[in-house]
Amino acid sequence: KQELDIIDLMKNALFLAQHHIAFVKFPALLELGRDLGLHLTHTYCNDMACRDFVLSIAAIVREDINADARASPVIGLMIDESTDVANINEMIVYIRILRSATRVFETVFWAIVEVDEATGIGLANTVKQLFKDRNVPIDRVRCMATDGASAMTGPHSGCVQCIRESAGDNMLGVHCIAHRQALACKDAMEGNECAEWFDGCLHNICHYHTKSPKRQKHLEELLEVQCIKALRLVTVAKTRWLSRQAAVHRVLHLWPGLVQEFEEDARAKCAVAGAINQYTKTGKFLYCLITFCDILTILAGVSLAFQSKRVAFRSLVGTLNGVVDLLTSRYIDRFVGCEKFQEVKALVKAAKKRGSRTAVYRGVEFSISGMSSVKEN
Repeated sequence: KQELDIIDLMKNALFLAQHHIAFVKFPALLELGRDLGLHLTHTYCNDMACRDFVLSIAAIVREDINADARASPVIGLMIDESTDVANINEMIVYIRILRSATRVFETVFWAIVEVDEATGIGLANTVKQLFKDRNVPIDRVRCMATDGASAMTGPHSGCVQCIRESAGDNMLGVHCIAHRQALACKDAMEGNECAEWFDGCLHNICHYHTKSPKRQKHLEELLEVQCIKALRLVTVAKTRWLSRQAAVHRVLHLWPGLVQEFEEDARAKCAVAGAINQYTKTGKFLYCLITFCDILTILAGVSLAFQSKRVAFRSLVGTLNGVVDLLTSRYIDRFVGCEKFQEVKALVKAAKKRGSRTAVYRGVEFSISGMSSVKEN
């Protein structure tokens, strides 16, 4: 009976862990179960017991992974090092192994380990010690994926080279393809006057509402009047590869409300809002906003394909070729743009025909100047 009672408690503890709920909620969850008529024991009902239950489950899962890793003919290794909020260097480790239950290669989370020395040699020693502690032969590692940091990929004392000395000379070192794409997208903006200008505008708009509940509340009130769903702006983060796409998408969604907010704040003598207000209603900014939203959405889809659990090389090649052809035909050969761009383009054409220097898009009057510079860039 005690074993059955503990199994019921472990199921509740596992539920909290799977849904990322704090263990201090464990007693309340059990009390809810009793109120619903479940017969649950009154012992081992505190958050420390919940933690022990989850660690016990984790130990079983970890040992299953270790057993499969020992039996797998080859192993793929993926690592990344970072500093957590407690200012401690830690390394996250994933391995790709042949699972005994499914007989299919799967990528699984293996460990988070503390790093004593964040150099190539120090990182390699941490990985070697992890393999030794879990009794998994490191000489079965045939491929290793990292980011492009010199500590990882250095030709002499980089982590990959140090691991290769133990795993064998035929081990492949791979710079993470999703990371490379993110770097390529960032580098593509450098030297492009229009793209760099728009990126600066995007940062200014997103940071305008950072840590300012008053401005956020003001924007929400304006959006409610305009019948636009209120969504929070996304701050562009260098380490979050898809953040720029999300930020551009949000700004485009909230654009009418943002324009009105900056106009009102500028009239209230806010210098920052006044500077932003000078370009949010220009055709140049609107063209860039729509174009970048379209391009970055496509590139974000490619990044997600790179990060999928089961990556098929053949399908990715087809995806990449299709994306290159799409972007080339849309923005280089004829510069037709996406549907929203075509809509704005038609508004600009109509405004020029009647001799006006402004057009109206989504209820906002904007200057039609700046289109030619966007097309050239």
